[in-house]
Amino acid sequence: MLPHSGIIIMVADNDAGGITTYTATGAQFDFHPIWFLILLGPVAYNVQETTVTLEAVTKRSHAEAISHALLPRAGFDKWVGFRGQGAYLPSANGRNVDGKHVPQKGYITDELTDYALDWLNTIPRDQPYFLYRSHKAVHADFIPAERHKGVYAKETFQPPKTMAESGPNEQHRPMWVQNQRNSWHGVDFPYHCRCRKGP
Repeated sequence: MLPHSGIIIMVADNDAGGITTYTATGAQFDFHPIWFLILLGPVAYNVQETTVTLEAVTKRSHAEAISHALLPRAGFDKWVGFRGQGAYLPSANGRNVDGKHVPQKGYITDELTDYALDWLNTIPRDQPYFLYRSHKAVHADFIPAERHKGVYAKETFQPPKTMAESGPNEQHRPMWVQNQRNSWHGVDFPYHCRCRKGP
C-alpha cells in the first residue's frame, strides 16, 4: 500500500484531502494503476511548465491570474472564485462570479455555502450534476465567524494520542507522512500563520 500511495500523492498534491483520497485509492487498487501514472508523467510535466510560465509572465500565481482575469471559466455553468487564498471577511478583492467582480458581503464560508446551495436549487432533482467547492476556512490565518468567537475559550485542547511524534503510533508511519509533518503543511507549523506551535 505505502509505496504507490506515496507516488500518487507526490504527483497529486500534499493537502489533507489529497493525502486521504490518494492513500485510500492506493490501498484499494494496489499497483494496478501504475500504468496510468506512467502516462500521467508527461501531462503533469506540461501542466507544471505551463503554470510556471504563466506565473513568470503575469507575476501572479495561477489562482491570482485566473481571478484577476475575471473571465467565466469554460466548462462550468456557474463559477465563483476569489483571489489567492481568499479572505475570511469582506475585502476589496471580492469575488469572481461568472466573470464579474462581485463584492464580498459577509463571512467567506457562509457566502460560498450560499452560492453552492443557490446553484443546487436551480438543478432538477433527476439531473446529474458536478459541484466542486473548496473552503477558505481550513487555511491560516484562522478567523472564526463572529457567532463562533470564544465558543471554546474555556476549553483545553487535548491532542489525540495519534498526534504524538514518537511512541507506538509513530513507528509505522511511512516517511512521506513524517516529512509532511516537518513541512509547513504539518500540524505543528500551519503555513502563513502567526499561530504556529512552540516559541
